[in-house]
Amino acid sequence: MNKLRRAYVDMYVATAKLRRRADEAQAEFERWMQRIALAERVGQPELAHLARQRALRAAEREVQIRAFLTTQTERIESIQELAR
Repeated sequence: MNKLRRAYVDMYVATAKLRRRADEAQAEFERWMQRIALAERVGQPELAHLARQRALRAAEREVQIRAFLTTQTERIESIQELAR
């Protein structure tokens, strides 16, 4: 396998892992949002506040990963064009 094709395969695999990490961060955000709702329902404002902080961190992580994922996807497309 030539170097260009190997680079394409490596980046494709890395991008798939990034996509999974972004999906996991999104799922984590959704879990924290459910915890916020639960804490508010049972009258625990301190817990709701902590859950909001965690939800914010999870959302920030997802945004960062998805931004990097966009860059990686563009690079993969460039390498794919070169490999043809």
